[in-house]
Amino acid sequence: MSSQNDAGHDPIEDVFMHVTCDRWAEKLAVTRVEHLSEDERHAFDSHVQSCSRCQELAEQYEVVDTYFYRLLLNERPSTTRKAPPLLVSRRSKGQAHHIWDLFQRTVGQRMVAFQHSLSLLLQGSGLILLLIMLGAVFFQVEVDRNRITPVALVTLLLAFTLILLGFLNDSLLRKAFLQRSSRQQNTLAWREFSLPLPAVTGEMQEGASLAGTRRRGRQRLLWDKWTWGVALCLLLIIGAVSLGWLWPLTMPTHKMSDDASGAPVGISVDGRLVFDTNRQDGDLKRQAASKIQEGDIDGARELWKQALTLDSNDAELLIYRENQLARDSLQPYFTLVVGTVFAQQHIGGARDLLQGAYVAQEEYNAQARQNHGMLLRLMIAAADYDSTSPTTIATEVVQAAQKDHTIIGVMGWSTSRSAVSSLQELTNAHLPMVSPTASSDVLTGSSPYFFRVAPPDTQQATLAARYAQDVLHAKRVVLMSDPDDAYSDSLAQAFMQHYQDSTHKLAHEPFSYTKGDLSTVERQMNDILAQKPDLIYFAGYVNEASVLLKRLPACKVNCLTVLGGDALYVQGDYSLEAFKNYGRLRFTAFAFQARSQAAHPQFFTSYGRAFDPQGQYRAGTYGYNATDADIILGYDATLVLIRASQQLQAQGQQHLTGQELQQVLRTISVQGVSGNIHFDAGGNPIAKDIVILQGREDGTTVIDHSLDH
Repeated sequence: MSSQNDAGHDPIEDVFMHVTCDRWAEKLAVTRVEHLSEDERHAFDSHVQSCSRCQELAEQYEVVDTYFYRLLLNERPSTTRKAPPLLVSRRSKGQAHHIWDLFQRTVGQRMVAFQHSLSLLLQGSGLILLLIMLGAVFFQVEVDRNRITPVALVTLLLAFTLILLGFLNDSLLRKAFLQRSSRQQNTLAWREFSLPLPAVTGEMQEGASLAGTRRRGRQRLLWDKWTWGVALCLLLIIGAVSLGWLWPLTMPTHKMSDDASGAPVGISVDGRLVFDTNRQDGDLKRQAASKIQEGDIDGARELWKQALTLDSNDAELLIYRENQLARDSLQPYFTLVVGTVFAQQHIGGARDLLQGAYVAQEEYNAQARQNHGMLLRLMIAAADYDSTSPTTIATEVVQAAQKDHTIIGVMGWSTSRSAVSSLQELTNAHLPMVSPTASSDVLTGSSPYFFRVAPPDTQQATLAARYAQDVLHAKRVVLMSDPDDAYSDSLAQAFMQHYQDSTHKLAHEPFSYTKGDLSTVERQMNDILAQKPDLIYFAGYVNEASVLLKRLPACKVNCLTVLGGDALYVQGDYSLEAFKNYGRLRFTAFAFQARSQAAHPQFFTSYGRAFDPQGQYRAGTYGYNATDADIILGYDATLVLIRASQQLQAQGQQHLTGQELQQVLRTISVQGVSGNIHFDAGGNPIAKDIVILQGREDGTTVIDHSLDH
């Protein structure tokens, strides 16, 4: 129900009348009354009967038309007389003007639409860039780490620039519209002239126009606020999520650090960080690493080629090269971590494990390329030999696995101490570890995610104790160990337990040394020799054992012998001086080339082809065409993880996980070079062979079969 005002008018009816008048005014601006269609003429006649304003407007247009006809025809007819028709030439010119006006009006409308579309396009593009940035951060997209900061900053800057340009363009458009509206308010365009509109309830017209302007302003302001709100929210989300991804990537993740021994530590998968540089090709490796960091992959490959020509058994470079081939192939791949220690006293073992892992990788990828299967990448994780460094590096591995979901397992660590230190971090991340050489009894059953291909110390110490009693007939045994090292202490305790009985006792309390400090061995040698032992059982590594061998007294018969564990079978760690007494050394080992070559000729052929491709080294040269136990065990540990992944792939798994891999490892059985490998509930290999090896003065090693019968 409407109510009348003081003048007796209905406001609703006035508004309707005003709208109708506006429409007729627009119609009359381009069409004369006599040129209206019959229906339009009838409707207009009905309207003017109740609207004096439109009747006055029609009369004004008639006066204007008559005036212009008079000018065009050079006549002076009275304004009441009907205007004669235009000449054909004049009519054509008028039509041309009308078409030009229509063209300008149409183009202007299209330009307005184009400007509106451009504003939306700019603002939308900026928001999309922010969404892409958020997705990259949320899903932790892998980016060149040296370039992540400039890429991120440029992307954010471009996004906000596009949004601002969109707002500026929209602001200019609104400003032009307001200026045009201000000029046209209360006027009616007739061709290129403007005439005042008839008076139309001024207050009501002004109120309706103001309300429409305010409504459009509120809608535009709402859109502006919404756009800026979304942009700022996206920026805040990107900043929050980036705390755990973007900022760490601005710093070198695989950085070198000096820890206990100053050994290089970190993780590397593409060669931008190199660890084994104290060798012939060290300078070329560092130059190649710089090329990788600069993004010059081709330059790095050329340097790798030169380095391998100079030093053909550098497994670290071969792994980086194979990783690059896997990445370039565009085939899917999974990643295994090779955990090792590049401290000087373990450098031989580190090189051995990388060689074994590379042979397994190269063999597997060659087959996978033929079958179009998943390829294998190896990530090298280097820790120092202290107890804290492996934990730090394991944390880096876990962080890398959270960003790179192709990382599913670890082959390592090489020492018991590093395995113990890193195990908890890897277990919490559900990354299974298959150690090639960590043999401490402490590791048995320590985690459902721990497995090893080497038997525990108890088994090798038991064999060593029986060898000392039954073969060497040792009566005065001196024991030397490092109580703070997991491997040394475990091996020493197991040997004492199985050697000592009613007729066999140690000649003295165990002597202690500190791993990595050779002087702690040197200064105790006089006390050890004063005990007149017939056997020294040394629970430790080659570096310290070398000091012991050099200090052995000269003899011709009944010479003092040194007996040790599997860690003494790392040929690359011995110095030439230590080899002078190598013939007086015995040790237990978990693999031996002469024992396995007949059953696994392909492995040894692949090994020689990889590290002595030109056949330039004499047969039996360790590290080129002859292996020691750590090389074989490194190969077997990698092979176990590969076989487990193949079982998952055979089940149709496209995205492998550490948890799935761990489930397969619990029941897997693999025929490795060192023997058949399957694990008990504690992660130990079942019924693995252990041999006693005897050194010779020429540096070669043979099996002592004395216990075989």
